[in-house]
Amino acid sequence: IENVLIYPNPVSENAHFTFNLTNDADVVVNIYTVRGRRIRSINAGFQRRGYNQIFWDGRDQDGDRLANNTYFYKIRAISKDDQSSKEVIEKLVIYR
Repeated sequence: IENVLIYPNPVSENAHFTFNLTNDADVVVNIYTVRGRRIRSINAGFQRRGYNQIFWDGRDQDGDRLANNTYFYKIRAISKDDQSSKEVIEKLVIYR
């Protein structure tokens, strides 16, 4: 997994997690508070090699809008070829 980016950042409403995969993979995106509490998990399932984007509505697992703050997201890709995995952790900002 390469070139990971959330657009737009800061997020005001909706956003897309964008990235390139070097192999076909199953992808999961988790969003965390700065204290490390997971507030949303997006199981994107099977994604093809190359450019990908995953939509996010800017809400937590309960459907509530997030407060203005800094958060972290982790994208994990599990390769379909050899079941190896790679994770990338980046930050995002909510500003409404």
